[in-house]
Amino acid sequence: MLAVQWRAPVFFAIAVAVFPRLYSYIRSLLVRSYDQPHVLAARARGLGSSAIFLRHVLPLAAPPLLALLGVSFAISFGAAIPIEALCDSPGLGQLAWQAALSRDLPLIVNVTLVVALVMLAANSLADLVGRTFAASGSAQ
Repeated sequence: MLAVQWRAPVFFAIAVAVFPRLYSYIRSLLVRSYDQPHVLAARARGLGSSAIFLRHVLPLAAPPLLALLGVSFAISFGAAIPIEALCDSPGLGQLAWQAALSRDLPLIVNVTLVVALVMLAANSLADLVGRTFAASGSAQ
């Protein structure tokens, strides 16, 4: 509601709605990665924090983070429908809302198909990059 009052961009309102859900998962994933024994050994050897993050934590946390990135598209679209309808902003969420109000079944089916294809592409890309990242990390 503050985004409507302040006339903030729609993407800002969607980010504010989605970020708390993602933040808790990302934080727990990174904490779990930092608690691994090889990270503790690297810290004991005097490696810098950026080197520890890039060499030890990120390869361990990358596949779940990329999967979360793919899933976040679904969460973002779910948040976009009411936000775009409230802000009267053009977008896919507004289109889905108007189609539902006017009971335009062909448009609802097409919007659902487009959203499903985008989410499938995002999840496939995240899976492909995650597998590539995991394969290059295990080769080292």
